Amino acid sequence: MVRHDAPTPDEMGHAESVSTDEIASQKITIIKRNEEENRMATILLRGSTFSMLEDSERAIDDGVNTFKNMTRDPKFLAGGGATEIHIASQL
Repeated sequence: MVRHDAPTPDEMGHAESVSTDEIASQKITIIKRNEEENRMATILLRGSTFSMLEDSERAIDDGVNTFKNMTRDPKFLAGGGATEIHIASQL
């Protein structure tokens, strides 16, 4: 659901600590929350070329979206020939 108003306090949440660090001469901000039910994660990507980073980002985005679709719709069917491969292995 897309909204265009300010987030509510419940949506904002809280952080246990906020700090800055340097990784490979890049300053980064680290936000930590050590709770069991975290609803947010950060993935840090590094690569030798911009193209490699774009490919990695696309692969992660595809994986995250696939997981979201699998958990939202119980009628989800795996694609990419997975069904045919499973049926073939049963024959």
